[in-house]
Amino acid sequence: MKSLFQGSDHDLEYCRVIFFAWLLLLFWSNSWDAYGQLSPSLYRGLGPPPDSAWLPALNRLWLLSLACASLGFLTRLSTWLAFALGVYLLGLDWSFGNTHHTHHLILLCLAALAWARCGQRFSLDERLTRSRPSWRRVLLGESSSEGWCVRLCQLLWCLLFFNAGLAKLRHSGLAFVDGENFQHILLFTQHWYEGQPSPLRGLVLHHAGLASLLAACGLALELSAPLAFFVRTGVWRWGLVLGLALLQVGASQLMHLDEFRKMAACYVFWIPWSRLALAVASLKASRSSSPEAG
Repeated sequence: MKSLFQGSDHDLEYCRVIFFAWLLLLFWSNSWDAYGQLSPSLYRGLGPPPDSAWLPALNRLWLLSLACASLGFLTRLSTWLAFALGVYLLGLDWSFGNTHHTHHLILLCLAALAWARCGQRFSLDERLTRSRPSWRRVLLGESSSEGWCVRLCQLLWCLLFFNAGLAKLRHSGLAFVDGENFQHILLFTQHWYEGQPSPLRGLVLHHAGLASLLAACGLALELSAPLAFFVRTGVWRWGLVLGLALLQVGASQLMHLDEFRKMAACYVFWIPWSRLALAVASLKASRSSSPEAG
């Protein structure tokens, strides 16, 4: 079991930089000010309504914590702050029943990164404390292997998709892959999200067989997602990850669901960043040592 959660520390540092930067760009233009302007009667049973005077300040503080976490500045504090403020701000939507399962995954990954010491490399903390052992112990703690964090985020990603597929089987059974059923779902989402019909949507709506095939492929991919966690290398793993990415892109085209853009930050935990860095370094070394370079 322990070997299942062994990952690369260098991969974690790359993931930290990109994950927090991605969230910063994703939520840069978001505003939660409107939640402070709602009637207090809507918050009955949910606690006191947020004060519209300090909601913008909380939003700016959260964006600052995301930026600091990406840069690795006061990493331990900034990652915990990013998680705590993320729970509150993203949870404002959930207070009214508007749940987003992609936000669940983002918050769980934020919690994992906050718990791990992910600022030991490629961080401002590491550079600033390189010659100051006392401050290094305060900011970075004792050096430890934290590659488990990447594997945990991968497991959470797999469980999210598997749970989505399991829910379809529980509530609809095999009727979910029926072509007419899938076409009804497309019509419902078009009305719900007021989306404009696309050529792909029109093609699926006019061919029940194609609708059934897409539904079956999507369900099979979701139920197979945990295999990506156990298969560490090979075509199967990358095929599942890329297949589920294409599934979300297709859902955005067919159902106007913007889940992939929100969840794309969590895909960084699947990329072998340290291997890519070594490959790029070896490529540069081979070019510099080639006769033409000389």
